[in-house]
Amino acid sequence: MLKVVIADDERRVCNLILNIVTWTELGYHVVATAHNGIEAYEMICEHKPDVVITDARMPGYDGIELIKRVRESGLNPEFIIISGYRYFEYAYNALQYGVEHYILKPINKSELCEALEKIKKSKVAEDEKLGKDLSILNQMIANKEIMRRHFISNFIFDGSSFKTSSIVTLEKINAEYHMNFKEGIYQAVFVKIDSTIQEHNKNKTVLEMVSSEIEACLKGCCQEYISTIAKSGVISIVNYPKDDEEKFKAGIKKLQDKLKIISDKFNYFRIYIALGSKETELRNLSSCISTALEAVKYRIVSKDKDIIEYDNCKYRDVNLQQIFTPERKQQLKVYLETDEKEKYRKLIDTCIKEIHREKNYNPIVLYALYDTIGQTLLQYVSDAGIDPAPYEEIQLRYAGYLENAFEEKMVEETLHNFVQSASACISSEKEFQDTKPIRLAKQYIEEHYAEEISLEIVSREIHLSSAYLSTIFRKETGLNFSEYLINCRIEAAKVLLKKTNKSMNEISESIGYSDVKYFSKLFNKVVGLKPSEYRKLYS
Repeated sequence: MLKVVIADDERRVCNLILNIVTWTELGYHVVATAHNGIEAYEMICEHKPDVVITDARMPGYDGIELIKRVRESGLNPEFIIISGYRYFEYAYNALQYGVEHYILKPINKSELCEALEKIKKSKVAEDEKLGKDLSILNQMIANKEIMRRHFISNFIFDGSSFKTSSIVTLEKINAEYHMNFKEGIYQAVFVKIDSTIQEHNKNKTVLEMVSSEIEACLKGCCQEYISTIAKSGVISIVNYPKDDEEKFKAGIKKLQDKLKIISDKFNYFRIYIALGSKETELRNLSSCISTALEAVKYRIVSKDKDIIEYDNCKYRDVNLQQIFTPERKQQLKVYLETDEKEKYRKLIDTCIKEIHREKNYNPIVLYALYDTIGQTLLQYVSDAGIDPAPYEEIQLRYAGYLENAFEEKMVEETLHNFVQSASACISSEKEFQDTKPIRLAKQYIEEHYAEEISLEIVSREIHLSSAYLSTIFRKETGLNFSEYLINCRIEAAKVLLKKTNKSMNEISESIGYSDVKYFSKLFNKVVGLKPSEYRKLYS
């Protein structure tokens, strides 16, 4: 509803205007009436109406003065001026204040309603235009944010530097991605959230809270700040002047205090701050991010530390190939093939112990061992011709567990559990694969038992030799081919005897026997009853 204020020093005129218009039908609501210019101005300031219907001559402020004061106050309602013939010049002067509607006394209902309709249409069109303009503005803002996120995503997920053929200067980078990078320090901050629960909504809530605190604490101490929410944390890129390093450290300390409040509130979360290497050139930004992602993995050996700075961590790199050697890789495959759980567990334990013997070893090597063993298992699956989907599902699930492991022991246990689950999955898939020829043979028999069928025919259909099929068929089912075929045909005969009125000849032929006497004799031998006796007993 559009709001209306009516102002006229004659009460009867106010009442006339109130009563000659069906306001609600036109989409209006009268919020106040006034009987002098000063009172009208106060009502307008209080109610902020969309339309003011005012007399041209009133005590206090006349119509022109009222319009002038309202415009000066910053309000912009539509005015309808009511004027007598001899005061027509007032209505004329009102045009300079953008007033388009004036009505001469005596007031005509249709003329007033027409003015109100025009104003309403104008307001609707104005609102639509404002909505479109706002939508365009929001889209422009959204596009800028998309470009900014595109920038950080390129580095996070691709790990690539700028291509010299497209963007080569700081100015071009800022223009292309709507950034405000300047000379100074570039650094990545990864706030990692380890969760002991798998409830998506709770994890999402904490992620959003953490993201909000990061922006509040860091944005003010940087000349550029962008961030993106990752699967288990928030990755931010900051750019600040060299002279503001202490200011940035203070922002990190403030963030640490804020995050502690969140982790204390949600005791099933642990939150860490990992700072990547400090760089002075924007082209090294990918290094900032990769070192922040590496630094967060150091938490498994950084007891009671919730801020981990890559530049302050001095670990000794370990050559994994000297520990998980090609020979051990081959041993693991053999143990998987023979399903020797204790042996492959011992092999992995040996690798872990050798890593622990290295002084001040880089904990990244434990993650590398996990990845290498995972690749070895995948290669085994591929070489064995096993469906990789179930294994890949297990691999994905345990990757989530590894993501939330915040101690060495948790990483090592996750590795053992992953290999054990993967081994069980591989064994199951191998068994399923080994029985596939039998399943295909059974399926063919059950679909073609009524035809002339033999071991040789089925063997050709499933691309095996008849001798091999005969051997594995008996081993898997406990029956030879002929016995299984007879059972299929007799079971089909039972159904027909119970549920149809077909003759014995018809039933015999429909299950693959042209000789009804042979069928009856065989049925009696297998079931212990003649077909006719079976029908009387069970039909």
